Amino acid sequence: MKIQLKPLTVLLISFLLVGCKKEATLSEFKYSANDFQVTCEGVNPELLKEAVYSFEDDITKYFAQKGTKNLSQAYSRAVNLGIYGRAKYEEIASPHTIEIFNILKTDTNLWNSDGETKSLNYNSKFVKCLADNLADKDLKTTFNALLTTNSMSSKLFGEPLRRSAYLAIKDKYLATYIALDMYYAQLFDVDFNKKETNKEAAKPEDTK
Repeated sequence: MKIQLKPLTVLLISFLLVGCKKEATLSEFKYSANDFQVTCEGVNPELLKEAVYSFEDDITKYFAQKGTKNLSQAYSRAVNLGIYGRAKYEEIASPHTIEIFNILKTDTNLWNSDGETKSLNYNSKFVKCLADNLADKDLKTTFNALLTTNSMSSKLFGEPLRRSAYLAIKDKYLATYIALDMYYAQLFDVDFNKKETNKEAAKPEDTK
């Protein structure tokens, strides 16, 4: 005997099935215990915290190999390279960061694309919140001026930021901006499959 469902019942079942779909989540949260006082709406706060601290861990480890002694110096080097997207992101990004990025990149409200480059969506309330909460008055003024005149870019804001990148260690609103716009946004153009291929090619041949 065929069971005929009323249209309203079909609609309700469809709604419940959609609601049961799980959002992508990390396999591990490494930095849950870390302090992170960023309260801007628009991005999952736990994921955002993970993104920032994973970024800091990546640049600390990578630039330590290049002679930097601490996170402050690593921030300076990351900003200098990040302004022009010249960092070797395929070497810097850890597997944990790549996993975070694969979730972040699905948020279409977070990013903006002009067809050639990716950046944060400077017209979003999330970015405006970051700008309004910067601790340094000069950086806050510059950031908001660039947003108001629709001139914001990592290059333009990066120039005054060069001298003050170390402030991001204590100002997590600034750290969040740097991590997202000068790091994660750059990962859109990185072929991580190629990175894995290069690793396989670099393995020494088995000797018998």
